[in-house]
Amino acid sequence: MLLYHLNEFKSASLWPAHLWSEANNLFLNAIPFDSRTPFRRIASASNEVLERTTRIYNHPSFGIKKIEKNGKVVFVEEETIREKPFCTLKKFVRKNSKGKTILEEEPLVLIVPPLSGHFATLLRDTVATTLIDHNVVVMDWHDARLVPLKKGEFSLDTYVEYLLEFIEFLGTEIHIIAVCQPAVPVLMAVSILAARNSAKQPRSMVLMGGPIDTRVNPGKVNQFALDHKIEWFERNIVAKIPLYYQGAGRKVCPGFIMLNGFMTLNLERHQDASFDLFLNLVKGDLGHAESHRKFYDEYRSVMDIPAEYFLDSLRYIFK
Repeated sequence: MLLYHLNEFKSASLWPAHLWSEANNLFLNAIPFDSRTPFRRIASASNEVLERTTRIYNHPSFGIKKIEKNGKVVFVEEETIREKPFCTLKKFVRKNSKGKTILEEEPLVLIVPPLSGHFATLLRDTVATTLIDHNVVVMDWHDARLVPLKKGEFSLDTYVEYLLEFIEFLGTEIHIIAVCQPAVPVLMAVSILAARNSAKQPRSMVLMGGPIDTRVNPGKVNQFALDHKIEWFERNIVAKIPLYYQGAGRKVCPGFIMLNGFMTLNLERHQDASFDLFLNLVKGDLGHAESHRKFYDEYRSVMDIPAEYFLDSLRYIFK
Protein backbone atom coordinates (compact mmCIF):
# COMPACT_ATOMS: atom_id res chain seq x y z
CA MET A 1 0.00 0.00 0.00
CA LEU A 2 1.33 3.44 -0.97
CA LEU A 3 -0.39 5.39 1.81
CA TYR A 4 2.75 5.74 3.94
CA HIS A 5 4.80 6.83 0.94
CA LEU A 6 2.16 9.37 -0.09
CA ASN A 7 2.26 10.89 3.39
CA GLU A 8 6.05 11.04 3.25
CA PHE A 9 5.78 12.75 -0.16
CA LYS A 10 3.35 15.29 1.31
CA SER A 11 5.72 16.07 4.19
CA ALA A 12 8.68 16.41 1.83
CA SER A 13 6.76 18.66 -0.57
CA LEU A 14 5.75 20.98 2.30
CA TRP A 15 9.27 21.18 3.74
CA PRO A 16 10.38 24.08 1.50
CA ALA A 17 7.42 26.08 2.87
CA HIS A 18 8.59 25.21 6.40
CA LEU A 19 12.12 26.43 5.61
CA TRP A 20 10.61 29.57 4.07
CA SER A 21 8.71 30.23 7.29
CA GLU A 22 11.94 29.88 9.28
CA ALA A 23 13.68 32.30 6.90
CA ASN A 24 10.79 34.74 7.28
CA ASN A 25 11.11 34.52 11.04
CA LEU A 26 14.81 35.39 10.87
CA PHE A 27 13.99 38.34 8.62
CA LEU A 28 11.20 39.62 10.88
CA ASN A 29 13.48 39.46 13.90
CA ALA A 30 16.25 41.30 12.05
CA ILE A 31 14.34 44.30 10.72
CA PRO A 32 13.70 47.20 13.10
CA PHE A 33 9.88 47.13 12.96
CA ASP A 34 7.99 47.81 16.15
CA SER A 35 6.53 44.45 17.28
CA ARG A 36 3.34 46.27 18.25
CA THR A 37 2.54 47.46 14.72
CA PRO A 38 -0.33 45.69 12.89
CA PHE A 39 1.96 44.72 10.01
CA ARG A 40 4.50 43.06 12.29
CA ARG A 41 1.84 41.16 14.22
CA ILE A 42 0.00 39.96 11.11
CA ALA A 43 3.26 38.91 9.43
CA SER A 44 4.50 37.08 12.55
CA ALA A 45 1.15 35.38 13.15
CA SER A 46 0.92 34.20 9.52
CA ASN A 47 4.46 32.94 9.68
CA GLU A 48 3.88 30.95 12.87
CA VAL A 49 0.70 29.31 11.55
CA LEU A 50 2.59 28.29 8.37
CA GLU A 51 5.54 26.96 10.38
CA ARG A 52 3.31 24.88 12.65
CA THR A 53 1.25 23.53 9.74
CA THR A 54 4.33 22.29 7.87
CA ARG A 55 6.38 21.11 10.87
CA ILE A 56 7.32 17.44 11.36
CA TYR A 57 6.53 16.73 15.02
CA ASN A 58 8.87 14.31 16.81
CA HIS A 59 8.86 12.51 20.16
CA PRO A 60 8.36 15.16 22.87
CA SER A 61 10.13 14.94 26.21
CA PHE A 62 8.36 14.67 29.55
CA GLY A 63 10.25 17.76 30.64
CA ILE A 64 9.35 17.33 34.31
CA LYS A 65 12.27 19.09 36.00
CA LYS A 66 10.70 19.91 39.34
CA ILE A 67 7.50 19.68 41.36
CA GLU A 68 6.24 21.36 44.50
CA LYS A 69 5.65 19.24 47.60
CA ASN A 70 4.51 20.69 50.92
CA GLY A 71 5.51 24.16 49.77
CA LYS A 72 9.04 23.06 48.84
CA VAL A 73 10.62 22.59 45.41
CA VAL A 74 11.59 18.99 44.62
CA PHE A 75 13.80 18.29 41.58
CA VAL A 76 13.02 15.38 39.25
CA GLU A 77 15.24 13.23 37.02
CA GLU A 78 14.26 10.45 34.61
CA GLU A 79 15.97 7.09 34.97
CA THR A 80 15.69 4.10 32.63
CA ILE A 81 15.27 0.99 34.76
CA ARG A 82 14.22 -1.56 32.12
CA GLU A 83 14.24 -1.56 28.33
CA LYS A 84 12.45 -3.73 25.79
CA PRO A 85 12.31 -3.42 21.99
CA PHE A 86 8.96 -1.61 22.05
CA CYS A 87 9.01 0.06 25.46
CA THR A 88 11.25 1.69 28.06
CA LEU A 89 10.36 1.54 31.73
CA LYS A 90 11.16 4.95 33.21
CA LYS A 91 11.35 5.95 36.84
CA PHE A 92 10.98 9.57 37.90
CA VAL A 93 13.48 10.08 40.70
CA ARG A 94 12.89 12.93 43.15
CA LYS A 95 15.98 14.77 44.41
CA ASN A 96 16.77 17.61 46.78
CA SER A 97 18.62 20.82 45.91
CA LYS A 98 21.95 19.06 46.55
CA GLY A 99 21.18 16.36 43.98
CA LYS A 100 20.63 13.60 46.53
CA THR A 101 17.79 11.15 45.93
CA ILE A 102 14.85 11.62 48.26
CA LEU A 103 13.98 8.21 49.66
CA GLU A 104 10.44 8.27 51.00
CA GLU A 105 8.22 5.38 52.02
CA GLU A 106 5.46 6.33 49.61
CA PRO A 107 3.43 4.06 47.30
CA LEU A 108 5.06 2.94 44.05
CA VAL A 109 2.74 3.57 41.08
CA LEU A 110 3.13 2.10 37.59
CA ILE A 111 1.38 4.32 35.04
CA VAL A 112 0.50 2.62 31.75
CA PRO A 113 -0.17 5.16 28.93
CA PRO A 114 -2.18 4.37 25.79
CA LEU A 115 -0.55 2.70 22.80
CA SER A 116 -2.90 4.31 20.32
CA GLY A 117 -0.87 6.83 18.35
CA HIS A 118 0.28 9.43 20.86
CA PHE A 119 3.41 9.21 22.99
CA ALA A 120 3.40 8.55 26.74
CA THR A 121 4.24 12.24 27.25
CA LEU A 122 0.54 12.95 26.70
CA LEU A 123 0.23 12.00 30.40
CA ARG A 124 2.87 14.51 31.51
CA ASP A 125 0.50 16.32 33.88
CA THR A 126 -0.78 13.03 35.31
CA VAL A 127 2.80 11.93 36.03
CA ALA A 128 3.74 15.27 37.60
CA THR A 129 0.67 15.31 39.85
CA THR A 130 1.11 11.68 40.92
CA LEU A 131 4.76 12.39 41.75
CA ILE A 132 3.80 14.71 44.59
CA ASP A 133 2.79 11.84 46.89
CA HIS A 134 4.06 8.72 45.10
CA ASN A 135 7.09 7.10 43.55
CA VAL A 136 6.25 6.89 39.84
CA VAL A 137 7.26 4.53 37.03
CA VAL A 138 5.93 4.92 33.47
CA MET A 139 5.87 2.63 30.44
CA ASP A 140 7.25 4.85 27.65
CA TRP A 141 6.24 3.31 24.29
CA HIS A 142 8.64 3.35 21.32
CA ASP A 143 7.68 4.48 17.83
CA ALA A 144 7.31 1.22 15.85
CA ARG A 145 8.94 2.77 12.78
CA LEU A 146 12.20 2.91 14.75
CA VAL A 147 12.11 -0.73 15.93
CA PRO A 148 14.09 -3.03 13.57
CA LEU A 149 12.12 -5.87 12.02
CA LYS A 150 14.51 -8.42 13.57
CA LYS A 151 13.15 -7.47 17.03
CA GLY A 152 10.00 -9.45 16.22
CA GLU A 153 6.30 -8.69 16.37
CA PHE A 154 4.31 -6.91 19.04
CA SER A 155 0.83 -8.29 19.63
CA LEU A 156 -1.75 -8.07 22.43
CA ASP A 157 -0.06 -11.13 23.96
CA THR A 158 3.32 -9.36 23.82
CA TYR A 159 1.77 -6.35 25.57
CA VAL A 160 0.53 -8.56 28.42
CA GLU A 161 3.93 -10.27 28.63
CA TYR A 162 5.61 -6.87 29.02
CA LEU A 163 3.20 -5.98 31.82
CA LEU A 164 3.80 -9.26 33.64
CA GLU A 165 7.58 -8.81 33.37
CA PHE A 166 7.48 -5.21 34.60
CA ILE A 167 5.16 -6.00 37.50
CA GLU A 168 7.42 -8.92 38.48
CA PHE A 169 10.46 -6.63 38.25
CA LEU A 170 8.93 -3.82 40.35
CA GLY A 171 8.05 -6.06 43.30
CA THR A 172 5.11 -6.76 45.55
CA GLU A 173 4.14 -3.28 46.71
CA ILE A 174 3.07 -1.59 43.47
CA HIS A 175 -0.15 0.08 42.37
CA ILE A 176 -1.06 0.22 38.67
CA ILE A 177 -2.98 2.86 36.71
CA ALA A 178 -4.14 2.24 33.14
CA VAL A 179 -5.24 5.35 31.27
CA CYS A 180 -7.79 4.68 28.50
CA GLN A 181 -6.68 2.09 25.91
CA PRO A 182 -4.41 -0.07 28.17
CA ALA A 183 -7.33 -0.89 30.51
CA VAL A 184 -7.86 -4.21 28.72
CA PRO A 185 -4.25 -5.53 28.69
CA VAL A 186 -3.75 -4.35 32.28
CA LEU A 187 -6.92 -6.16 33.37
CA MET A 188 -5.66 -9.25 31.51
CA ALA A 189 -2.24 -9.16 33.19
CA VAL A 190 -3.65 -8.60 36.69
CA SER A 191 -6.21 -11.39 36.13
CA ILE A 192 -3.43 -13.78 35.15
CA LEU A 193 -1.53 -12.95 38.34
CA ALA A 194 -4.71 -13.45 40.37
CA ALA A 195 -5.40 -16.81 38.70
CA ARG A 196 -1.86 -17.89 39.58
CA ASN A 197 -2.33 -16.62 43.12
CA SER A 198 0.93 -14.76 42.53
CA ALA A 199 2.65 -12.89 45.35
CA LYS A 200 3.39 -10.13 42.81
CA GLN A 201 -0.21 -9.00 42.36
CA PRO A 202 -0.54 -5.17 42.45
CA ARG A 203 -1.96 -3.72 45.65
CA SER A 204 -4.54 -1.82 43.58
CA MET A 205 -5.61 -1.39 39.95
CA VAL A 206 -7.16 1.77 38.49
CA LEU A 207 -8.74 1.62 35.01
CA MET A 208 -9.49 5.10 33.66
CA GLY A 209 -11.88 5.40 30.72
CA GLY A 210 -10.89 2.11 29.10
CA PRO A 211 -12.96 -0.05 26.72
CA ILE A 212 -13.58 -3.09 28.95
CA ASP A 213 -16.93 -3.86 27.27
CA THR A 214 -17.36 -1.92 24.03
CA ARG A 215 -21.04 -2.86 23.84
CA VAL A 216 -21.68 -0.40 26.67
CA ASN A 217 -22.04 3.26 25.59
CA PRO A 218 -20.67 2.63 22.06
CA GLY A 219 -19.29 5.66 20.23
CA LYS A 220 -18.19 6.46 16.69
CA VAL A 221 -14.96 4.47 17.04
CA ASN A 222 -16.82 1.38 18.26
CA GLN A 223 -19.33 1.55 15.43
CA PHE A 224 -16.65 2.08 12.79
CA ALA A 225 -14.81 -1.02 14.04
CA LEU A 226 -18.00 -3.08 13.87
CA ASP A 227 -18.97 -1.82 10.41
CA HIS A 228 -15.71 -2.95 8.78
CA LYS A 229 -14.13 -6.38 8.55
CA ILE A 230 -10.60 -7.04 9.78
CA GLU A 231 -9.55 -7.51 6.15
CA TRP A 232 -10.69 -3.95 5.38
CA PHE A 233 -8.34 -2.56 8.04
CA GLU A 234 -5.49 -4.73 6.75
CA ARG A 235 -6.01 -3.41 3.20
CA ASN A 236 -6.69 0.25 3.97
CA ILE A 237 -4.97 1.11 7.26
CA VAL A 238 -1.97 -1.19 7.71
CA ALA A 239 1.17 -0.07 5.87
CA LYS A 240 4.84 -1.03 5.67
CA ILE A 241 7.58 1.23 7.01
CA PRO A 242 9.68 2.69 4.14
CA LEU A 243 13.28 1.57 3.68
CA TYR A 244 14.94 4.68 5.10
CA TYR A 245 13.66 4.10 8.67
CA GLN A 246 15.14 1.69 11.24
CA GLY A 247 11.92 -0.31 11.25
CA ALA A 248 11.92 -0.75 7.47
CA GLY A 249 9.50 -3.45 6.33
CA ARG A 250 7.57 -3.59 9.59
CA LYS A 251 3.78 -3.51 9.23
CA VAL A 252 2.16 -0.75 11.27
CA CYS A 253 -0.91 1.35 11.75
CA PRO A 254 0.69 4.72 10.87
CA GLY A 255 0.52 7.46 13.47
CA PHE A 256 -0.64 10.02 10.91
CA ILE A 257 -3.76 7.92 10.26
CA MET A 258 -4.53 7.77 13.98
CA LEU A 259 -4.01 11.56 14.23
CA ASN A 260 -6.36 12.18 11.30
CA GLY A 261 -8.92 9.94 13.00
CA PHE A 262 -8.61 11.81 16.30
CA MET A 263 -8.96 15.19 14.59
CA THR A 264 -11.89 14.12 12.43
CA LEU A 265 -13.89 13.38 15.57
CA ASN A 266 -13.76 17.14 16.35
CA LEU A 267 -12.78 18.56 12.97
CA GLU A 268 -14.50 21.93 13.29
CA ARG A 269 -12.92 22.54 16.70
CA HIS A 270 -9.40 21.86 15.36
CA GLN A 271 -9.97 24.05 12.30
CA ASP A 272 -11.16 26.90 14.50
CA ALA A 273 -8.15 26.43 16.80
CA SER A 274 -5.66 27.39 14.05
CA PHE A 275 -7.62 30.50 13.17
CA ASP A 276 -7.95 31.39 16.86
CA LEU A 277 -4.15 31.09 17.21
CA PHE A 278 -3.73 33.56 14.36
CA LEU A 279 -6.20 36.02 15.91
CA ASN A 280 -4.65 35.72 19.39
CA LEU A 281 -1.17 36.39 18.01
CA VAL A 282 -2.42 39.43 16.09
CA LYS A 283 -4.18 40.72 19.22
CA GLY A 284 -1.09 40.04 21.33
CA ASP A 285 -2.91 37.55 23.55
CA LEU A 286 0.20 35.48 24.27
CA GLY A 287 -1.42 33.50 27.09
CA HIS A 288 -3.99 31.81 24.84
CA ALA A 289 -1.38 31.42 22.09
CA GLU A 290 0.96 29.57 24.47
CA SER A 291 -1.88 27.28 25.57
CA HIS A 292 -2.48 26.42 21.90
CA ARG A 293 1.22 25.70 21.32
CA LYS A 294 1.49 23.49 24.39
CA PHE A 295 -1.57 21.43 23.48
CA TYR A 296 -0.91 20.98 19.75
CA ASP A 297 2.84 20.37 20.09
CA GLU A 298 1.82 17.26 22.04
CA TYR A 299 -1.33 16.39 20.10
CA ARG A 300 0.36 16.43 16.69
CA SER A 301 3.27 14.27 17.88
CA VAL A 302 2.31 10.72 16.93
CA MET A 303 3.97 7.35 16.54
CA ASP A 304 3.31 4.22 14.48
CA ILE A 305 1.61 1.26 16.18
CA PRO A 306 2.65 -2.35 15.44
CA ALA A 307 0.06 -3.83 13.07
CA GLU A 308 -0.25 -7.04 15.10
CA TYR A 309 -1.34 -5.12 18.19
CA PHE A 310 -3.64 -2.79 16.23
CA LEU A 311 -5.46 -5.73 14.58
CA ASP A 312 -5.59 -7.72 17.84
CA SER A 313 -7.25 -4.75 19.53
CA LEU A 314 -9.92 -4.66 16.84
CA ARG A 315 -10.41 -8.41 16.84
CA TYR A 316 -10.51 -9.11 20.57
CA ILE A 317 -11.59 -5.82 22.15
CA PHE A 318 -13.92 -4.11 19.69
CA LYS A 319 -15.26 -7.13 17.82
